[in-house]
Amino acid sequence: MGKYPYEEGKVPFDRPKTNRGLGLPRWFCILDYFFLLRPMILIPVWLFLLLGHYHALDAIGAYRWLDHLYPAPDLAVVFVAFTLLVGGIYVNNQIHDHETDRRNRKLYLICDGYIPLKRAWVYQGVVQALALASCLWFWNSGYMWVILASILLGFFYNTPPFKLKGRPVVDILANGLGNGFLNVLVGYIIVLPLTWGFWNICLPYVLAVGAVFANTTAVDTEGDAESGERTSAVVFGVRAVAWIALGLMAGCVALAALWSVWPALIAGAVSLPFFIPALTARRKWLKISYTAATGIFALAAVALFPWFLPFLILVLALTRYYYRRKFGLKYP
Repeated sequence: MGKYPYEEGKVPFDRPKTNRGLGLPRWFCILDYFFLLRPMILIPVWLFLLLGHYHALDAIGAYRWLDHLYPAPDLAVVFVAFTLLVGGIYVNNQIHDHETDRRNRKLYLICDGYIPLKRAWVYQGVVQALALASCLWFWNSGYMWVILASILLGFFYNTPPFKLKGRPVVDILANGLGNGFLNVLVGYIIVLPLTWGFWNICLPYVLAVGAVFANTTAVDTEGDAESGERTSAVVFGVRAVAWIALGLMAGCVALAALWSVWPALIAGAVSLPFFIPALTARRKWLKISYTAATGIFALAAVALFPWFLPFLILVLALTRYYYRRKFGLKYP
């Protein structure tokens, strides 16, 4: 076997289910629980949090590039807290979707039994409790409401009978509000209270997140349909959802230009061309569209918060190492 013996979605069912059985050291279980939080899809969470923080600092004339060679204490606390909160939501997602994930051959940790369901439930509760405890640091009622709203949205998003992620249109809207509104707001509100002017800042990000999410659902249409999920892509078709994604990203660019939201305007304008070939509904171009857009918006956050670049490089390198050792996959 080569360095990466398996292709995406082709990891066999019968691999050993313990690190010892895979020939991995005992400490590797620490990485299992870190990657159960799904750090690669936490990248949008982090970058939109940072962009929200930038807009708040910029609004009061307090943003200085040299001040952000490393994270300030308040930013570090909210960064860790929201990582745990949203990571806990992703754990909950994997708990409820373990049968679908097994069918789609992805997110193997729970669906293939590497981490038992009961232990995953406990882990989710612990990390979200730690996130809630961060309210003691800020003593800010606005921050507390954002944390509570995020936990509630995650619950309604994943949990039957609500399961917003399995409802057409609502799935895109819930993601846009979660990652484009609440993520931006949590970085903003530790500096400034919420005002009506904040909507001008966050709406372009809401549309950008909706565009990216729409095309990610299109990639999983087959497995979702087999599992009875009624996502937007299942109901309307992959090509229709690709058109929706293109329209949302175009809307992001238009609103960002109208309201001078420069990070969203630049990142959205550079991302927009990648959504045009995705209209072919080919899996390759759909993946390129949302991967490129995420990377481009991440570069906008890196340009404003330089410490975010070495952090991302570390996460990417650790992810490549982990998935090669654990599953024989080349990921990302």
